[in-house]
Amino acid sequence: MPALLLLILRIVVMAIQIAGMMAFFNTVLGWGQFATFLSSLLVALFMPLLGTFLGAYGAWQVWDWSWWLVLLVFLPSLALSLMTLVGVGAAGLLSALFLRKRLQAGFGRPADASQGSTIEGEVLSSRVDSDPSERRD
Repeated sequence: MPALLLLILRIVVMAIQIAGMMAFFNTVLGWGQFATFLSSLLVALFMPLLGTFLGAYGAWQVWDWSWWLVLLVFLPSLALSLMTLVGVGAAGLLSALFLRKRLQAGFGRPADASQGSTIEGEVLSSRVDSDPSERRD
């Protein structure tokens, strides 16, 4: 249930963020309606940190919101974006460290062909006899 409420809150904040970016792009930059909607949607979906700043700036400058209202509406989105960036960065760093330790320990390296390996108690060698008549049984 809390996840559903957070999803609904995120959708509402994203809609306000898109509207703020549309107001900024349309009024300050003079873009058309279709270009502002498309660019605002793409920025909100793929670059949420930049979208938060642009939406907050549009709400502050174009809609004449007070700074405390802008912070109240856009700060949760900024906090979620920053936490996501830190979490993804930490996960990437940890996976790189574990992969490095695993490679240093010898896992994932191909076995040396000059050494024999044991399968169910039987020693197999990679050595090939040159003459089959000289073979010892």
